[in-house]
Amino acid sequence: MSNMPTLVIKVGGAFMQSDSHALALLNTLSKLQQSYHLVLVHGGGAMVEELMQALNLKSQKIDGLRVTPAEHMPYITGALAGTANKQLSSLAIQAKLTPVGLSLVDGKMCTAKVMRKELGAVGTVQANDPTLLKLLVQTEMLPIISSIGVDASGQLLNINADQAATVIAQLLDAELLLLSDVP
Repeated sequence: MSNMPTLVIKVGGAFMQSDSHALALLNTLSKLQQSYHLVLVHGGGAMVEELMQALNLKSQKIDGLRVTPAEHMPYITGALAGTANKQLSSLAIQAKLTPVGLSLVDGKMCTAKVMRKELGAVGTVQANDPTLLKLLVQTEMLPIISSIGVDASGQLLNINADQAATVIAQLLDAELLLLSDVP
């Protein structure tokens, strides 16, 4: 990679509920892109919670982590890797950025495994292959990464976005900025 430092920014779901806040951040990133390679990692807990309620699916948490039955993963994947990711991508275009919507699965950037049986399809990730991300940031594209991973058997997993961003920062030897409303 060029000598420019890389900055990984994580945004949480509550932040993403406001297009004006998200657009303000993306406008700032547009300016920062002259000095940094940038990667945006996002969660979307608030969006997932709204969807679960709309579908009358019970949602519970253990130690602050959403218990994710395997049968909920199609909805959670759709909310995070689909809706939330594409909403951020569309705002990035408004901010004159070139977004590429991804998940932790793409380019084998991360490997994942189930965290604890009682949490269901909740996983942890480890850095794996930085090739795709390095190519994207070198060409001044903005990777926007949802916190959906996959284990070796192909099971989709819900990954904590703070952990996902931390692993992406490790993968790229980057600085990390966590923007969250959760302590």
